[in-house]
Amino acid sequence: MTSTNKRFSAGALSLAGMGAGVLILGMGSIDLWQSIRCKDWPHTEGVIITAKVESGSRNRYHAAISYEYQVGRIPFFGTRIAIGGPYGSSKEDAGGVVGRYRRGERVPVFYSPRHPEYALLEPGIFGGTWEALCVGAVFVAGCGGLLIASRKTK
Repeated sequence: MTSTNKRFSAGALSLAGMGAGVLILGMGSIDLWQSIRCKDWPHTEGVIITAKVESGSRNRYHAAISYEYQVGRIPFFGTRIAIGGPYGSSKEDAGGVVGRYRRGERVPVFYSPRHPEYALLEPGIFGGTWEALCVGAVFVAGCGGLLIASRKTK
């Protein structure tokens, strides 16, 4: 491969990595914005329907919580615990989240005043939001540095 082809390949990979980083940063920014806003959402009483640990791929586990709630006289069903976590990845972490909720238990459910079907149990900013922002920033900075380095190479 010629040096021009190598620079083009490195540049294309760097741009693709930067694009992925910008996408991850954007998703993390949206989560951060929603996490901040949900702290001011109204809440209503809900009832836990299910609370269990479910396994995913590669020995990863997550808390699966479902609940019912009403806004006005309209019933809703929800499964979101929080924005950006705390879902758990190990069986113990997921079990810790599930342990906070018991079937039939009455809990506060926070809901979007504009879209009451969008609800959660734990408002606030959690680790997953910061992780997305950090990973996105590392991708953008690292791939940007590679792009600059590939342009300087002769």
